[in-house]
Amino acid sequence: MISAKFYIVLFILILLVIPVVISITFETINGFSTAYCGLTILNVLVLAFVWVYNSSPKLSFIKGLEIICNVNMSGCANLTMIYLIPILFIVYFVAFFNAVAGLVKGKKYTERKWIDEVSKHEALGGLRW
Repeated sequence: MISAKFYIVLFILILLVIPVVISITFETINGFSTAYCGLTILNVLVLAFVWVYNSSPKLSFIKGLEIICNVNMSGCANLTMIYLIPILFIVYFVAFFNAVAGLVKGKKYTERKWIDEVSKHEALGGLRW
């Protein structure tokens, strides 16, 4: 069985490759090749912001993703890859918006929201087939 860490690494790699796809599209449309560098730097900074701002002494961002992956595993790696990556993207965007709200409300708010989000996934038990 593939561990949750594999899916987390795969998700982060997909997240970091998205600017390459966007920049290739820009380059073929109008020759704008510098978009890759800017989008990659922006994407890494946003990932670091979400990671740091959602992590707490009780539950780090990666540990939360690992719990969500473990809860949502189906037992079949191919099937799990199909639906787990979109679930991780949704969780990432929720964490991003919570981190942005945490800029106003404070880091404790974001840490609490991250713990609540992971707890919600644990309580629902993920997708069961």
